[in-house]
Amino acid sequence: MARSADRSPDRREPPASGDHARQIVELVTRGEALSRSDLARLLGIAPSTVSLRVQELVEAGILRENGQAQSSGGRRARRLSLGGTPHRVLAAELGGEHARLGLLDLGGHLDRTATIPITIADGPEATLTLVEAGLRALTEDADIRAVGIALPGPVNFETGSVDQPSRMPGWPGFRVGEALTDRFGVPAVVDNDANLMALGEHHRSLSRDQHSITVKAGTAIGSGIIVAGSVHRGATAAAGDITHTRVAEAADIPCSCGNHGCLETIASGAGLVRQMRERGVPVAGAAEVLELARNGDP
Repeated sequence: MARSADRSPDRREPPASGDHARQIVELVTRGEALSRSDLARLLGIAPSTVSLRVQELVEAGILRENGQAQSSGGRRARRLSLGGTPHRVLAAELGGEHARLGLLDLGGHLDRTATIPITIADGPEATLTLVEAGLRALTEDADIRAVGIALPGPVNFETGSVDQPSRMPGWPGFRVGEALTDRFGVPAVVDNDANLMALGEHHRSLSRDQHSITVKAGTAIGSGIIVAGSVHRGATAAAGDITHTRVAEAADIPCSCGNHGCLETIASGAGLVRQMRERGVPVAGAAEVLELARNGDP
């Protein structure tokens, strides 16, 4: 069973959150920085600042220094690596009919994964009960420090609640973050699935650009927008929600929102399945369409 955060006096606590600490962990995780001098050079900050942040991370068990890294001269630097801490993070990505679950270390590496059936239209309490059971099955004796969940609809990031979703009855206004904290006893982060995908792509530096758009196609179609390294949410938290954008090619096709001609009717997973069936190909779902595409089926 997951262990909630212990606040005993002798418990080692992670350092206060901040960009430098996060960037240091990311650089060490990716193998781009092996020493404190590497970090100072890559981050462009003073060696004294790097040393302070690294020491905090070492004391928290997130990083460790052992052995020696390559040096261009002078005293050989100590090599940085992840600390082997037992701290773990739980993550869940919810779709309309399934949830993907994961247990990660603090470097973002997946230790265990699972996929469970859900029906998100059953509402938040029923859905989160299934998700909680699935996540607890992954944890075993892991020391859980936080939980994150990605939802397929606009999310008020400040309150952790869903805002005007099109396929999630019972979810509007429900404070998912508070519910997760109550269930697991640790901090919870809740956001739109496309936003989190975009943020993950950005932090993994698949693109060195500070501005990017990541498109996620599933039951609907969303996008995560990164501006100057941060998620751009818009005034209503729906800046990247392009699923109901009108397109001429779909002008006569009814959409789940009640209108006609939305992008999701021809480009979402459900839209592709419908088009395949109309052409006489009896696919069971979007996964089968993707498998046919991977195999080169025209």
